[in-house]
Amino acid sequence: MVLSRLRNQLKQQEWIAAPYRQLRQTMWTTRVRAINLVLDTRLLPGHTEYVRFIIVSRGRSGTSLLRSLLNDHPQVVTFGEIFRKYGAIGWDRSDHQATLSQLHLIETDPVAFLETYLFRKYSTRITAVGFKLFYYHARNPEWEPVWHYLREQPDIRIIHLRRENVLATHLSLRRAFLTGKWSNNSGQAEYVPPLTLSYEECLEAFTKTQEWEEWTEHFFAGQQKLNICYEALSQDYESEMKRVQAFLGLDYHPTHPRLYKQNRQSLAGSIANYMELKECFSGTLWENFFED
Repeated sequence: MVLSRLRNQLKQQEWIAAPYRQLRQTMWTTRVRAINLVLDTRLLPGHTEYVRFIIVSRGRSGTSLLRSLLNDHPQVVTFGEIFRKYGAIGWDRSDHQATLSQLHLIETDPVAFLETYLFRKYSTRITAVGFKLFYYHARNPEWEPVWHYLREQPDIRIIHLRRENVLATHLSLRRAFLTGKWSNNSGQAEYVPPLTLSYEECLEAFTKTQEWEEWTEHFFAGQQKLNICYEALSQDYESEMKRVQAFLGLDYHPTHPRLYKQNRQSLAGSIANYMELKECFSGTLWENFFED
């Protein structure tokens, strides 16, 4: 008991917290790579009878939050934006580094890449494996077959994550490009001076997002699909994760996010020309975005 309390107290000290986290991450990465190697050599029994899924959404809509919650479940492996950029692999996991053979395969045959390296054999404790796919990912000719492959696999489950207030999405994207900060891992409040948003850019964001969302609903109409929204997930992640875990056929396990909300100001306080935009969009389909 005494040693346990002392260890917990030490972990809370800033001078040792970062090295401790780094050591744990290094140990975990080494362990995962070792397990994958043993699975590849068939020295350890593995399986492919797990639920396969994708998180379909757009940037700044809560996909990182959802992914962090899923990866906090011991039965789940969730990768990042695999098809974020042609010529690269968005594993977004420290225990996965792109190799030359993987890069060659994802460029020449992305479907074979998915079947060989992502939906591969995993430890028997894993019961769900998935990745993030944004509406605008894999739209180049070389990667376009990915979308058709995913639709033609009836057992692949779709989590369609939307952010109801697209104004907040657009603002978050502008802030991220401006500051270069795409997530908050520390929990410390971040302040960015109010930004000025143009009417034209807002309108394009609103209309394009609606088109993407409607297209996704139609494209994956024949598959098992779960619709969730960022607002509900961020306000009551426990209830929403119960839905997600049930959808993926997981044993219920309480999960906790590893990320924190970046902007804690109101939209009115974050947008310099908020009232001007609110007046411009009054009476339109988008006026509810300004009910801050």
